[in-house]
Amino acid sequence: MDMRFKFVVCAFLLLVLQPYSLRAADDDARVQKIREHYFAGVSLREKGQYAEAAKEFRALVALSPRYEYYFEIGECEYLRNRYDLAFEAFTTFRNGAGKNGDPRSMAFSKKALKESSKHIGYLNSNENKELEIWVDGEQRGITPLAKPIVILTGKHQVVFKLDGASKYKTNIDVPVGETVLVAYVAPAPKAESTPEAVQKQPEKKLTPAEIPVKSQDTKSIPRRHATLKTAGIITASVGGAVIAAGIVTGIWAQHKDNKLDERCDKRYPSCPQKYQNLADSGQNLAVTTDVLLPLGGAIMATGAVLAIVGYRRSKKKYEQLSFQLIQPTRDLGMSLMLNGRF
Repeated sequence: MDMRFKFVVCAFLLLVLQPYSLRAADDDARVQKIREHYFAGVSLREKGQYAEAAKEFRALVALSPRYEYYFEIGECEYLRNRYDLAFEAFTTFRNGAGKNGDPRSMAFSKKALKESSKHIGYLNSNENKELEIWVDGEQRGITPLAKPIVILTGKHQVVFKLDGASKYKTNIDVPVGETVLVAYVAPAPKAESTPEAVQKQPEKKLTPAEIPVKSQDTKSIPRRHATLKTAGIITASVGGAVIAAGIVTGIWAQHKDNKLDERCDKRYPSCPQKYQNLADSGQNLAVTTDVLLPLGGAIMATGAVLAIVGYRRSKKKYEQLSFQLIQPTRDLGMSLMLNGRF
């Protein structure tokens, strides 16, 4: 086998197959973060810490924007009477679910949207300059707005900010179902509007029967696929080491062959006896190279396949299991409906 061809094969294996193994390792860490955020959110929700739970689920959506997770956000916001944020989350959930959503989740979100619509209005602005819109101390959008911002009815303080600095403040009163248009106006020098007290509805307290008591077991997620990915990464690394060894022996064999060409007359079929050891060692190194290169390539390819298969199975299994873990939380929604939430 030509030495240049061997090196081309080695370069292909190292440059094409190895990145798949590294990607599988990165995705494994990402799945672990998804798992941590999900179970942290479930735990906080069971303790009645709905605002903190919603933050965990939003961090989860940032890593994995599955529509099922928007239901978790909507439920937490709804339970703490943030009907505006619940309305946005449930709308996103239903748009993503389409006709494939869990029937109980779809039913609960439909009723929650209907109830939330009784407590919300909309804020809009025609400002084309890029400004942050803060409502009652929360950033709710950036101008120019693609669509109106859903907010609770009642009085609110709206602040336009640029690079974190307040540029304009105003107070608005939002009627049910109405849209309030707020125009950005440069404030007069040394003049600031006095903030009014923001009217917020008190959080509803759930009865013990409404709070789920079944905790989720973080060990229930299968780890055999993670083990398969790890084995694949290790195997691919071993294959890379074997290929590297083959390259070294090939270079060494080529070096000995060059030395032999310098000392032997090519007109004769064999070298003198005094150079026979040099010829034998070069031949042995060439045979070793012929064995190591294809062997290392096979090992690396096997490792890459194992890592890819393990990653795909782990991702698919985790998504299926995550959705199964979400199902018990639907009992909370059913319990709320049965207890006259609506």
